[in-house]
Amino acid sequence: LDAIIAGCRGDMERVKMICAWVHTRWSHVGDANSQPHDPMGLLDAAAKGDNFRCVEYGITVAGCLNAVGIPARVVGARSADVETRPFGAGHVFAEAWLADRKKWMFVDAQMNIVGESGSGEPLNALEFRNALVGPQPTFLYPDGLAMCMHYFDYSNDERYPIDTRAKGSVTLGPVGATEPKVFQRIWSNQSERYTHDPAVVYAPPAMPE
Repeated sequence: LDAIIAGCRGDMERVKMICAWVHTRWSHVGDANSQPHDPMGLLDAAAKGDNFRCVEYGITVAGCLNAVGIPARVVGARSADVETRPFGAGHVFAEAWLADRKKWMFVDAQMNIVGESGSGEPLNALEFRNALVGPQPTFLYPDGLAMCMHYFDYSNDERYPIDTRAKGSVTLGPVGATEPKVFQRIWSNQSERYTHDPAVVYAPPAMPE
């Protein structure tokens, strides 16, 4: 990873390079059973020919960014009709904290797309979603994935091993939207905290001591 970002100028460029590298590790599949749940395990399996879902792209790119000193987190996105849609109601990506910009940035390694405005400013996931539905989007993104960006789910802890993580999660929903309790008709999917306030999830990251 150090070799991949060698020579990069600034955090945004480092994020782009890591995102592009993770994008090439495997091909996307809609379903992957018995997959590892950590970045190293996923990269090892991918090197042997395994392919994975959006979830694993999010896990891996966040892990790689954290490994090179760029705080990052996995973000789960869900559609407005997540409780009733039988499939295709969610997408997973990551956000990276750009310390030199004091800003969170959307990172989708599956699509090899980062949140960047036409003027070169970083966009977090919420801003990226809003830009997609604006009058003049400056980037292309699949409609099926954009449709999922109604609710955003965040874990409060990205450390490994997973069993060492502190419990806690937050869901950000649009004003007026009630918190969904079920994912795709079957799975319970409720966070510890539900909010309409973007400031709750877009504060600077808490750094380990």
